[in-house]
Order: sequence, then structure tokens, then C-alpha cells
Amino acid sequence: GLDRTLGNQEANVWPVTTCGPYDLAEPVGAGSSGTVYRAQRRGEQTVVAVKVLESPPLALWVEHVRKLAESPTLHVCQFLELNEEGPQAFIVYQFLEGGDLETARQRYEEGRVPLRTVLRWSIDALKGLGAIHQAGFLHGDIKPSNLMLDGHGRVVICDFTTLTPLQGELAMDLKNGTPEYLPRDQSLLR
Repeated sequence: GLDRTLGNQEANVWPVTTCGPYDLAEPVGAGSSGTVYRAQRRGEQTVVAVKVLESPPLALWVEHVRKLAESPTLHVCQFLELNEEGPQAFIVYQFLEGGDLETARQRYEEGRVPLRTVLRWSIDALKGLGAIHQAGFLHGDIKPSNLMLDGHGRVVICDFTTLTPLQGELAMDLKNGTPEYLPRDQSLLR
């Protein structure tokens, strides 16, 4: 189950401390589908990321994520566990210690990333997108905050909330995509 400790009541903050077999540390990200925490499985030393979902995932989305996880690659976040049952749904995946590209960009003077670094990041992102497409899916929300850096400085694509099959009619739910990063025609429809 999900245990909570009392936080700042004025701000209505209730930090999560455990989720299933995981001890959760500080939140490292949040989005429309849930909050991501740095975590460890009790009794283990490996740091992972646990995304506590706001609502149980749709069965079809779970099927898509499981299929994507069958073809691991360096440039697509590695899924380790998915709990869709019980009182709290959560997904566990590799922890990426390098932060997202927006944060990484800000580490450079005036946010100017050297061209070689930009090209390396772009190539990594394209390799990840290629792997996702090869598995038969469209990511649906590529943006700097969904492109993370691993411990070796490689770009890894994360956040598969809008994962959509490429075959058949595309059923991407535009309310989950980020308007600033959607194609103009889809953004206008929203």
C-alpha cells in the first residue's frame, strides 16, 4: 500500500514515504500522470525511479509499455516493474542521475550548449526515437524535460504517458501532450 507522512498542511503537501516494496526519497519530477521519486527497494542498494500514478493505467497502455520494454536500448528508459493492481499503481524504471536536457542546458554559460554536445544529444535522441518506432510506437511528447541524461552523458527518452501504436488509426490523446511541442495543426485542434 501507500503510506504518507504529514507534510505542510497549508500547502496541502503530503510527501509519500513508501510505495509497495519501495522506500521513496525526494520527488525528482512530476507531470500530468503522476510524481516521480528517487527510490530503493527495501533491502537493496540500487537507486531506481518510481512514478506513483495519479490513476490506474489503461490495460492497453500497460500492454504497449510491456511490449516496448521487450526491446531494451541505451536511449529508451528501462522499465523494471509495473504495479497496476492494489490501492496504488506505480511504475519503476532506471534512475537517470544526469537530469533532463533543460536542466543540463542551464549548466552552460548563458545556456549556450557547445555544438558537439548538441549534436551528440540529438543523435542519442534520434536513436531512442528509432528504437521506439522500431517497436511499433510513437512517443507523443518529445520535449527537453522528457529527454534525460544517464551517468555517461547519453540521452535517454522517458515518460511514456502518450505512447501510441504506429499501426492503425493513431489515437494519441492530445490533452496529454504538451502544446508547445505538438505539431501546429494538432496544437490548434486542442
